[in-house]
Amino acid sequence: MQPARVEVFDPAGEGGEAEKQVRSVAEGRGDLVIRTSDGVETAAGPLLSRAVRTVAASLAEGRAVIVADASATVSPAEASRMLGVSRPLVTRWIAEGLLADSPVGAHHRILVESVAALLSARQRAGYQAMALLEAAEKEPETSARVDGARARARARIAARQTT
Repeated sequence: MQPARVEVFDPAGEGGEAEKQVRSVAEGRGDLVIRTSDGVETAAGPLLSRAVRTVAASLAEGRAVIVADASATVSPAEASRMLGVSRPLVTRWIAEGLLADSPVGAHHRILVESVAALLSARQRAGYQAMALLEAAEKEPETSARVDGARARARARIAARQTT
């Protein structure tokens, strides 16, 4: 069994022709074809095409991309970078059970699958919050729900600060 892999792709410093190629792929111009070293060409197919275009779009926007097997594990520092939060927050999320980890001695290894699930849940919650705020601007009765959500958020923050 091969070890799980985690690769980080950072567009910083690439520039020039590489940047043009990434933008072209990200914008979806033409079919995606894979050419092997012996010259054999194969159509990428919809799943691989979507994956490559998603990675290319992020790289074109200047963002680093992390590609990993779902079964791979990462350190809390790597997980914090993937989630865009501090390492202490990742440690707290491990303690709260929001991230699945495997203790290795005094250290933690976090499943990439767990990081991806939490990231997806945080994104969904963000989208729902934005929709709720937009609705609150349009409907006065929604404003009471927004005020309630804000009060609950403040209470959660206050509770964290006292522990």
